[in-house]
Amino acid sequence: MIDFEKINNVALANLESLCCEYLDGKRSGRSFIALNPTRNDTSLGSFHIHLDKGNWIDFANGDKGGDTISLMAYIWGCSQGDSAKKLSKRLNAGGLDKVAEVMTGGFNSSDTSDWEALPYADTVDAPYFDHKAWGKPTIKTHYKDEQGRTVGYVARYEHADGKDTIPITYCKHKKTGLCAWKWKGFAKPRPLLNLDKITSANDNTPVLIVEGEKCAEIAQQKLNIIVTCWAGGTNAIDYVNFEPLNRHKVFIMPDNDVTGIKCAQNIKEKLSNAEIVFPDASKPKGYDIADYIEDKKWTEKEIKEFIKTRNERKPKEAENINQPILDESKPSKKNRKKENKKTQKIQSNDEEPFLILGKDSDKNYCYYSKNDRHIHVWSATNHTKNNFIQLASWDYWDE
Repeated sequence: MIDFEKINNVALANLESLCCEYLDGKRSGRSFIALNPTRNDTSLGSFHIHLDKGNWIDFANGDKGGDTISLMAYIWGCSQGDSAKKLSKRLNAGGLDKVAEVMTGGFNSSDTSDWEALPYADTVDAPYFDHKAWGKPTIKTHYKDEQGRTVGYVARYEHADGKDTIPITYCKHKKTGLCAWKWKGFAKPRPLLNLDKITSANDNTPVLIVEGEKCAEIAQQKLNIIVTCWAGGTNAIDYVNFEPLNRHKVFIMPDNDVTGIKCAQNIKEKLSNAEIVFPDASKPKGYDIADYIEDKKWTEKEIKEFIKTRNERKPKEAENINQPILDESKPSKKNRKKENKKTQKIQSNDEEPFLILGKDSDKNYCYYSKNDRHIHVWSATNHTKNNFIQLASWDYWDE
């Protein structure tokens, strides 16, 4: 009968020497970091063996084990029983006195501060996506550069507390030069999703920009045009290279909230050829193209019709919103009648100089000015004549 426990205990005491004999790697702290001989592994960083505990894992593909016998079975490509027999024979032979070369500069797999994201992943190995707390991702979005090389991934995890999206990039350690996949943001400037398709497409190809990888994935399944987004959310657009879109016909479809619309406006300032597809303010806050497709069962025809009718050249005013007053003072009945007519005009005429977008989460009123192409956010008390001339000239208000 094979005494697995005894063999494991003896092997663990000699694990560093065994690693030196059968693996190509170096020691960092109490871990041995090696090239994985079972795959085409070209850079240190993914395959870790704990020298004190014997457990091991390859972060690139998820292979792992809990003791030295399972490690050697993995390396030798045999069963646990055969591994124990071969390992016992090797231990009895003696001569296990090798000491691993220490990795200069050290290594901490959980610390990403010393790791720098590379412009693209120079490896055929895929990252390990399983999160220790949230498990497997619901969506894995693959970002590529202009040449189709992998830049990284964004993994979306849905859990009891909501959802999280985490970027995964191929990184280089600043001190040791080792390369490995890490939970770290993309190198700047960050790429657009489907950048390889955007680059290879003909001039004036329609491209739809949406918020977030989930929206992009769902919309792309319905549309025969290129759908793109960017990693990092609305606060990260200054890190993104939008230049490849300059030769295309671009539509920006923000989520139904002020943050999304402001972000769309900021993107438009970078792209003179872009048009904003304004959301329907009667929908819940945050409503997006994925909601239209999933809740309303929209087809490609309905999506394109929405884009056609709600871009800034042919706007449809927001529905079911509270209209602001036109002055701080209380108007007379005559003035209220005049202002009501003007409000009706604003809502019905596509040629009006501004759009009423509705209220934000703080109950401020939001307007889009076609004149200065900015979104103006005012409280009820800020609806003064001096502010309203930012939306339209005096001649407009004096009509």
